[in-house]
Amino acid sequence: MAMFHLFAVVGLDKSMASLVTPAVRRRLSGDSGVCQFLGVRSTFGELYSAEYIESVFSYIRREFEKRDVAEPISVIVAYNSISNFDFARRACIPFALPVKYELTGSSRVSQNEKRRLLNVLVEHLEKIFVSARAKTKDIYNHFSSNVRTTPFLLPVHNFSAQIMTPFLLDFVEEVQVKEAGIALKEARARFDASNKKILAPEQRDPFT
Repeated sequence: MAMFHLFAVVGLDKSMASLVTPAVRRRLSGDSGVCQFLGVRSTFGELYSAEYIESVFSYIRREFEKRDVAEPISVIVAYNSISNFDFARRACIPFALPVKYELTGSSRVSQNEKRRLLNVLVEHLEKIFVSARAKTKDIYNHFSSNVRTTPFLLPVHNFSAQIMTPFLLDFVEEVQVKEAGIALKEARARFDASNKKILAPEQRDPFT
């Protein structure tokens, strides 16, 4: 079964969000069978505040729940890299892949310059989505073939534990610039080096 992708962008002001949403949706309209662009969630008040993050993910959850439960689904969240993104990055774990996008320019520009900046941003977001889509497929394939051995598929409540969070945050950082398979392999190696493997009784050496 093909993977379906939900793509959201966060961290733009209301005026820019209203322009970017239809423009990106038109760009991705040819992929409507494999992805849904959820649009841009504009900010009201403090960027990436707890209330803002909750509103974003409540929206994503509602869209997620509309899909077939047996269908592989990825959630990709693009966030503004010039803002305070630490909380947004943490909020994505474990169910979404956060990816950074660059925002340049100012709202105080001419209409021609604003159109140019809009086109640059829309092209940038399209490239980010295509790259992130490939990474989520690699991540899914890796987990599917290692479902019984990877520590990163522990129950959801384990993801807030101090033992797991640092490795997941490192992976989120590294997957931005590395192939997903390499980033996963390195994260697993660090996890294994820091945590003693617990063997079942029948696997233990009776002389150690």
